[in-house]
Amino acid sequence: MSRIRNWRTPRSYQEVQRFLGLVNYLAHFMPDVTAYTRPLSSMVHNDRPFVWCKLHDKCFEEIKALACKVPILKPIDHAKNEPIWLICDASVYGLGALYGQGPNWQTCRPAGFLSKKFTSAQRAYRTYRHEALAILEGLLKWEDKLLGRHVHIVTDHKALQFLEGLARPNGRQIRWYEFLAQFQYDITYVPGKLNKVADCLSRYYENDTVDDHTEEWEYVNADVRLDPDGDTLPFSRAIELKAGRVLRKSSRLMAKQAAADQPKTSLPQVVEPRVLEAEQPAQHQPLPTAKKPAKGDAHPKLGDVLSAGPSL
Repeated sequence: MSRIRNWRTPRSYQEVQRFLGLVNYLAHFMPDVTAYTRPLSSMVHNDRPFVWCKLHDKCFEEIKALACKVPILKPIDHAKNEPIWLICDASVYGLGALYGQGPNWQTCRPAGFLSKKFTSAQRAYRTYRHEALAILEGLLKWEDKLLGRHVHIVTDHKALQFLEGLARPNGRQIRWYEFLAQFQYDITYVPGKLNKVADCLSRYYENDTVDDHTEEWEYVNADVRLDPDGDTLPFSRAIELKAGRVLRKSSRLMAKQAAADQPKTSLPQVVEPRVLEAEQPAQHQPLPTAKKPAKGDAHPKLGDVLSAGPSL
């Protein structure tokens, strides 16, 4: 639920509509959520300028808090005789997926969500490749949960058509098909307008600006994970990966150099009280000295010497 918990504030009516589509799907498992969705749904008017007020922000934050408090996600129960679904979608900007269990894909209980962003080179991929990456990314993320189980894959595009029945597949297609061959699956094609949840997750990064920072783990990397040596990657994607490695290495070197250039400040030396007490001169009474023997008595007696000395 980290994606829903960290969902950023909508910037347009389209983002509000997509978020409400996701919430409406989760409304089956969230009680009293309609009290917070009504102000958001009533503001969606394309003929008005987009205005985000405090009431909308309050409802938006309450929906996210409620989604994180209510136990929405439920692990797959293999003892149940219910199908397992992997619902995927992709856009020009990213991909989205969720997997769950239930009688049908529209009402299945979700077990996990996925939303990732395409890099600049990946945006140039064809549509079927985007859709195939959405399926591969979902299978890679939940591989330990789905391997050995029959999975019903739902997508709005014939993403795997180019993998099946090819007379001369290229190296990339062979790698992807070999990975898919590990799973037991069938594919159901649905219209895109019905696949609202995955569509919302795939378009999360649609309105990104240059000021928005995206972590490295938020980018799609299924193509690299299935081809770590880059033998079958497109040239633009290989150059992008190489530039990213160089940039990360230079950033680490700059951080290391900046740490070395900082003046070294010695920490103040802490002296324990017992050391200070030991350094102070001992406050003792002067020891009594032995009495000198009387003149003419060159050999004093032992008893006189002991009685004249300090007390034991």
